[in-house]
Amino acid sequence: MRPVKNPRAESSLSEKGEIIIKIPLPRPKGIWRVLPVPEYRSFILDKIGSHIWDMIDGEKNVKEISDSLVSKFRLTEEEAGLSLLKYLQMLANRGLIFMKPAEEKAPKT
Repeated sequence: MRPVKNPRAESSLSEKGEIIIKIPLPRPKGIWRVLPVPEYRSFILDKIGSHIWDMIDGEKNVKEISDSLVSKFRLTEEEAGLSLLKYLQMLANRGLIFMKPAEEKAPKT
């Protein structure tokens, strides 16, 4: 599987070097329109989360991102794989990413 960023998600860098992701909230209908409702929901990513967000480009698959975590943060393959899957699930549940099937590469001739 390949994670893909939600095109509606906007990311920026804070003064502390953290990635902040904002995603628009749906506008309420009916009587709820009179209540103040924020336009965006924001998420602040830590160092590892920021690295994962930067790696998500729609091209890299989960294994490639996991391998990057192993080398950069000195995690075991098992730690990186399990942590990454949980983190990607959390990002997907919040609507920040989507998962698409990885296309099989044609064998080299």
